[in-house]
Amino acid sequence: YSRADAVTNVQNSMLLLAAFSQGRPELLSAVLEDRIHQPYRSALCPLLPSLQELKGKDGILGAVLSGAGPSVLIFVDPRASLSKVQKLAAAHLSRNRLTAELIPTSITARGARSSFTK
Repeated sequence: YSRADAVTNVQNSMLLLAAFSQGRPELLSAVLEDRIHQPYRSALCPLLPSLQELKGKDGILGAVLSGAGPSVLIFVDPRASLSKVQKLAAAHLSRNRLTAELIPTSITARGARSSFTK
């Protein structure tokens, strides 16, 4: 990887943290551009480039691989209509002869918790 790509990814990760911690979804559309792992893995996950085409439409802020894939996360502006986004994504995938299960979820400030009982 080039130094520029590595620096951009580090900058984006810090800005991603700021977007979440400050509740600023408008920052997400810029910081979801990955230059290191997604370009190589997108060939193995045709959902990713297809869903990335929807960025900027009906409140879609961007799409990224979840971990190493093949799951793809679509980030949506909280003010957008989730049902409209789901219909748009489903229609787009259908036109591109792709299928996916669209599962709406949300980000929680609480995070994951584990417990131990004796």
